[in-house]
Amino acid sequence: MTEIAFHINIANPLEHVQRLLQKIWKSEAKAVLIAPDAFLQELSQALWAQTPSSFWAHSFARDDAALQAAGGLVLCTPEEALQFAAPDSRVLLQWHHVDVPVAGFERYPRFIELVPSQDAAKAAARQRWKYYQTRGYALKMHDMQAPRPA
Repeated sequence: MTEIAFHINIANPLEHVQRLLQKIWKSEAKAVLIAPDAFLQELSQALWAQTPSSFWAHSFARDDAALQAAGGLVLCTPEEALQFAAPDSRVLLQWHHVDVPVAGFERYPRFIELVPSQDAAKAAARQRWKYYQTRGYALKMHDMQAPRPA
């Protein structure tokens, strides 16, 4: 069953996603990120600006399958997510705030919901939390504003 984690109260989405992707990249897992196109374009530019040792090869869902297979990260808009499947990806990340979960999330061993600190985004996340909870998924929550232990 898919392990679901919520990262809530994210103040700087681009920075948080880059840090999270670095952790996933170091674990050698392939990932898919669903987000609005403007965010994906900004993230892609930021990834290209990384140092060579921390660069993660990535592609877009609209790219051909060979290009997607060559990298470890596929960037996907919510509209593309309806038809997109990445069978070898282990982690799905969602930066798209709707009341219902993205279709097909259960195909991934790990699913991470990225939630900014805006009230509307948190309200939508609560609806998705309830959806997963009533279906018996194991849920974890990580509050990004919570003080970290010293």
